[in-house]
Amino acid sequence: MVPTAKLSERRKSPRHRVAVPGTIILSTGGTLACTVMDISPRGARISARSRLPDRFSLKVRATASGLDCHVLWRRGEEVGVRFGRA
Repeated sequence: MVPTAKLSERRKSPRHRVAVPGTIILSTGGTLACTVMDISPRGARISARSRLPDRFSLKVRATASGLDCHVLWRRGEEVGVRFGRA
């Protein structure tokens, strides 16, 4: 079994814990509230009460535009996303 510390070292960009409110922008134009738990230049871990689609845009705080996201993993209310188009 690989120790947990070794797993986190596989990330190319370190994550920063932030726990800030965010907004999911759906392709239909609707929005959902979420919490961005941690973030890196390449992706984020998001907590949302609603099931999120595989692709969406994410606004964090007052950013001018949404970040394109695609879901990499799901665990209950949390999802891991990568930024950019897949």
